[in-house]
Amino acid sequence: MKKLSSISFAVAFLVQVAWAVDPADLAEDLAVLVAEEKGVLMPDLDAPHVENRGVMELADGLVNLHEYWTGCDPWTVDGTNTLLSVIATSIDSRIAGVTNVSVAWPLYNNYIANGNAGIFERNTNCWAQGIDSSFFSIWNTSDFGNWRVVTAISPRHVLIANHAAFNFNWNFVFQAPDGAVYTNRITSTRSIAESDIKIGLLETALPSVIVPAKILPSDYHSYIHSGKYLPVLTTNQGGKALVYDFSQMGAYETGYGWMSKYIIPSDEIRHQYYEEAALGDSGRPLFFMVEDDLVLIGSFWWGYGTPSSSSMVLFSEEVQSAMDELCPGYSLNTFNLSQYQPLLNEE
Repeated sequence: MKKLSSISFAVAFLVQVAWAVDPADLAEDLAVLVAEEKGVLMPDLDAPHVENRGVMELADGLVNLHEYWTGCDPWTVDGTNTLLSVIATSIDSRIAGVTNVSVAWPLYNNYIANGNAGIFERNTNCWAQGIDSSFFSIWNTSDFGNWRVVTAISPRHVLIANHAAFNFNWNFVFQAPDGAVYTNRITSTRSIAESDIKIGLLETALPSVIVPAKILPSDYHSYIHSGKYLPVLTTNQGGKALVYDFSQMGAYETGYGWMSKYIIPSDEIRHQYYEEAALGDSGRPLFFMVEDDLVLIGSFWWGYGTPSSSSMVLFSEEVQSAMDELCPGYSLNTFNLSQYQPLLNEE
């Protein structure tokens, strides 16, 4: 356990200011201090192994760091109208109490075998059943149909992983909420500099029953801060609905610019739905779940272990420009956060 007295915290504060250490690290230290003053133990967040999310208040889903950001009391269920709480419980409430993970994991029944035969039958026992995910493709007509997912961000535009090869002759398969299947191919693309984002233009507009994905608004920081330790939904080439924990938005420098990072869940229940990313998962979208809605963060860049992704919200202006170049008249859709309580402590 991490013990931090008021005196040592003050010293740590001066040292970190002097050496210009990331304020997020200071916020974590302060969250520990606040928690301990209230009598709540918090594991060491600097441990070298799997990152620990801290003590969870089961009723509102807030870990100690989130309690600090929201100004909530770890001993009281007082954060249920915060976006941090809603995102956490939207996934945690679905996976809690599942007795057979192997049954609840797959999005589709016999995904690979049926997909090769053009059959896409949803698994009604999947923990993410009932969530509209029709805006990302579930198959393509290449030799590896379960690879290379694209995500619709308008009826004519899709998000593609810039580093991942694809062929203009491939047809991408989308499935509407009613089970109807639609195919479409990409006719031209635009790449976003210093990112792993490529925008593709579909040959024809997707039907209205497939509603394009929404992204976070530019003021997301006022509602989720860095988003650290929030659960994230994604899928893999095996057709499973996976859970990662989010780390930070656009904080990881790579050859494709600044990336958002995802980490292995330390919560035992979330960890049951974790599986390492692998070659072929590139381009798969990653989402925050907000009640029954999915909010697009980005798509897989690194295909091994835990992924990274270019942030759609941080590149939203560049993405919109690329959309306008390919086919004007369409706009990126942002998710409205105004119904949720803003954070008390944003720093």
